[in-house]
Amino acid sequence: MTTLQPINDIHTLNILQHEAAADNHAVFAPTHVIKTGDKITGYVSMGGIPLVHGWFDTRDQNALRTKRVLNEIDRKMLSHGHKWYQTVLEDTSPFVSVADRLGFKRVLRGTLFMKGTRL
Repeated sequence: MTTLQPINDIHTLNILQHEAAADNHAVFAPTHVIKTGDKITGYVSMGGIPLVHGWFDTRDQNALRTKRVLNEIDRKMLSHGHKWYQTVLEDTSPFVSVADRLGFKRVLRGTLFMKGTRL
């Protein structure tokens, strides 16, 4: 039987990291492990790191205004106890070329999918 269980201790996290590395996968902000019987066979991150996204008008939102908005986002995230947040940038975004200078670190390459919940 496969179950989804919250990560409650460092031992579980260590096993998860070992198993993921053995399968050539990184572990990114895990909140729950997937277990098949007693074996950890995966993980998910459900709200492990907040997602911030939006639109900045490339015609009117200059660098100074953008930096001020990002500083305000940082303040708001810190006030809610978050030390990290993530964002999604389209490949065509002008932010991609300056993201590192704005303090962002590329975590992965891929395609973002969205799914509605249904039961």
